[in-house]
Amino acid sequence: MLQLIFGGISQGCIYGLIALGFVLIYKATETISFAQGELMMVGAFGALLLTKSLGFTYGFAVVTAVAALALIGLMLERMVIRPVLGQTSLAIVLITLGLGYVARGLIAMVPDIGTETHTLQVPYAGQVLVVGGAVISYDHLMVIGSTILVSLFLYVMFRFSKVGIAMRATSQNQQHHHVSRDLLKTFRQIEARKGFYQANDDASQNGTRQTGKSAHHGSGQSLEANEAHVDVNEGDGG
Repeated sequence: MLQLIFGGISQGCIYGLIALGFVLIYKATETISFAQGELMMVGAFGALLLTKSLGFTYGFAVVTAVAALALIGLMLERMVIRPVLGQTSLAIVLITLGLGYVARGLIAMVPDIGTETHTLQVPYAGQVLVVGGAVISYDHLMVIGSTILVSLFLYVMFRFSKVGIAMRATSQNQQHHHVSRDLLKTFRQIEARKGFYQANDDASQNGTRQTGKSAHHGSGQSLEANEAHVDVNEGDGG
């Protein structure tokens, strides 16, 4: 019974991670990305190539594939998705469909990779954990643990980081967020210029005050010298 429970939880975690990807994209762009499955496929085949062709270890290959896929996603967002933000949802849907077909075609063109079924070898393959007579696969435990870590990371990012807060603002209104960001940048520039002009004005006033004080001090000394000279002359006359 326990084995079936962990198996069901593991399967649900896989669907939950896929749903997280759909939700994040939908909240940021207000549309569904039909290229998500193909992008996941690109990451999986990337890890497979790194382990089989370049001899990378499993952990290093996974980290490298995730970083490369994040870079690819960033480039696609900057060059393909962002220029059509604010347009109809149909435009983004068609773009993501096109990206999916392109990714699928590129993978199919790779010799001995795209047309065959492959398995990514993991170091814990076939290992099990026996708990109370139930046999729990390490694969299930890794999926459950990874889902918990990803969920905690996303919670902390959206709750406390600037990037997460900006993404939450974008999910409310894309155009309003971009306009607000531009206004904030303009306001900061204005404040910086005000501070610069204020500093120059203060420096000019301080220079004027110092000049006035020097002139007043010089006049005072001249007056004292004149009074002393008059006193001496009067003494001589007496």
